[in-house]
Amino acid sequence: MPKPCITAITIHQFRNIVSAQLKTAPVNIISGDNGSGKSSLLEALYYLSHLKSFRTSKTQRLIHHDHDHFILNSTISSDKDTHNIGLQRTSSHEQTLKLNGEPTKAQDIAYHLPMQFIDTQCHQYFTGGPEKRRQYLNWGLFHMKHSFLSTWRACTNLLKQRNAALKLRQLNDLDCWDHQWIPLCESIHEMRESYIEELNPIFIRLIKELLNTEYPQVELRYQAGWNSDKPLALLLQERQYKDAEIGYTQLGPHRADLQMFINKRPAQDYLSQGQMKLSAYALKIAQSILQKESIGKSPIFLIDDIQAELDSSKQDRIIQLISELHNQCFYTALAPNKLLQSLNGNMDITQFHVKHGEFLIGSDQHTIQSSPEKPITH
Repeated sequence: MPKPCITAITIHQFRNIVSAQLKTAPVNIISGDNGSGKSSLLEALYYLSHLKSFRTSKTQRLIHHDHDHFILNSTISSDKDTHNIGLQRTSSHEQTLKLNGEPTKAQDIAYHLPMQFIDTQCHQYFTGGPEKRRQYLNWGLFHMKHSFLSTWRACTNLLKQRNAALKLRQLNDLDCWDHQWIPLCESIHEMRESYIEELNPIFIRLIKELLNTEYPQVELRYQAGWNSDKPLALLLQERQYKDAEIGYTQLGPHRADLQMFINKRPAQDYLSQGQMKLSAYALKIAQSILQKESIGKSPIFLIDDIQAELDSSKQDRIIQLISELHNQCFYTALAPNKLLQSLNGNMDITQFHVKHGEFLIGSDQHTIQSSPEKPITH
């Protein structure tokens, strides 16, 4: 069995899912018409790990109509033991988190439940703004470098203090904040730079295979958020009056980026949207390979509509690469039979069919019985 592995998930009043208790397998296929609730299951799983939706920032949209809260519970098998994670979120934004029946913190849930999500818009990892790419770096370092989270939080808190001084034009206070902030910026830069050095060869191997084209030079290029060839203290001093005019700090790790280059030019100058999607898959798979090689733990994959805009051979190879990680996967599909063929039928697979938020299991489509609402204390 993959580690970690969700063995059971209970969902109450989330989106169009009123109530469902699902026993899950290492590989899970969720089929159904558009709007049936396929993506809502992935969204519930994602929320359980990340404590946010990949579709909306408005809690009320996640709660089933005529209710004021939703509840998610899961049982997770890890290397040594089993964990129960419970979450309740209300329309008034109150949130309760529990791990094995005890109140817990978001980072503890994220640690026990690492999760990768890939959907039909994944090409935007390269064509969109840098925020998602920074999140990608931070997620990888959170799971591989124990010191990263505390360093990042301290850095973010000090940045807020620095920005507050800039807005008030208290420039004499900047030296005090920079004395504490700059070493944290440099530490984050060093961790990110080292991470990309490890990630790059894995990504390059995957991208060349998936694109089936031999480019003379393919690389991920990390940008620190400032010209790292110069002291950050000097650059900040040179820009302090410009920063004061706009009221925030323009240089630092909060402005970092990660770009794919081909022949020393941005990849989007060369690649189609379909090829950019393949590149995004390579990015996520490479990160998972590195994580497994480094800490022996691979994330759970949530893949929404892998069949969209990818030909059969590319789908097959992506599924094979993910399968080689021996991690748990949840796939949504309009055509599950084709997906089953790609999986070769040699894995422990559970099929769910969704209709109007209700789940049916297996080829004979038995309805999964709904259950009364459960507390999140178990």
